[in-house]
Amino acid sequence: MTRIILVMMLPLAALLGMLIDDLAAQKYQVVRNLLALALSAFLVAECSLINQYSSPVSDWRARLDALEASLPKQLPADAVLAIRTEPMKPVWPDWPWLLSQIDAEMAAVTLGISTLNGYSGNAPTDWKPMTTCQDIGDNLRSGRHFLAEHGLPAPDITPDRLVLVGFGRCASEDLSAHDPAIQLEHTYHFAQAAAGNQFVGAGFSNPESWGRWTDAKDAFLFFSLGTMPMIPLSIAIEASSLSTAVDRRQVVAVEANSHACGELSITASRSHSEVTCPAGALHAGGNMVHPRIADPTRPIDLGINTDRRNLGLGLQNLTLYPKE
Repeated sequence: MTRIILVMMLPLAALLGMLIDDLAAQKYQVVRNLLALALSAFLVAECSLINQYSSPVSDWRARLDALEASLPKQLPADAVLAIRTEPMKPVWPDWPWLLSQIDAEMAAVTLGISTLNGYSGNAPTDWKPMTTCQDIGDNLRSGRHFLAEHGLPAPDITPDRLVLVGFGRCASEDLSAHDPAIQLEHTYHFAQAAAGNQFVGAGFSNPESWGRWTDAKDAFLFFSLGTMPMIPLSIAIEASSLSTAVDRRQVVAVEANSHACGELSITASRSHSEVTCPAGALHAGGNMVHPRIADPTRPIDLGINTDRRNLGLGLQNLTLYPKE
């Protein structure tokens, strides 16, 4: 089952069957039976005649056969299928793109494996249609971030588990889900096209000419560190603030990999603040820093403008450095 809506239809179908049975069991059976028959015929006709797309079953079977023929005879253990698709067209629905996603789902169900393809109304932040090898790694990283932001463990999908169709030869670094590396004592900016934006997860608005706002109560930053000594690390920021306080004081509790690091405090007159994470809170490999905004505020509620985003911290730059 690839779409939950099909599961949700089951109780509705049961209720409809009960309704038709009830109609047929009432007095005046001829009238009731005709009504039940007419209702059933109408529903069958409605489901059969009103559609956006239809094609012969033979076409679906031919596509699935061709896809399965392109797969290796011996699949790796815990295989994960990824099929290259063309970029999505601006006109929706883009049936060729949708059909390729459905074909991948059908192949995965038939073979009893997982797939990175598929269509849903919800997707991780920055999810991309898989047209290049790099898109695969980016989607794996986005999915891992999405799970981490919701407190869920992420599967370890290594390049050797991937079964790729249509991509050609992919370099292992393109398929990696590793987070970008951050350099200690280097200041990263968050304006448009600046290097700091590579670390941004959920909870941030689009970058602007000066930096970017948090637009939720929770925000996330992801980065990797090389081998490092077990010493405290400080996180220093320059930022603007928005809140209902007189001085627009915004308090931000910071966690690093679920370890408390302290609170940042930014006001209209003080743009610099920093916290120190205890030794071991940040470690070699992937890390998640989780700022919690105390008082997200909409500019429209303060009479500033018509902006309805829940803003809090206007992050301009960030520096991570050892605390001796």
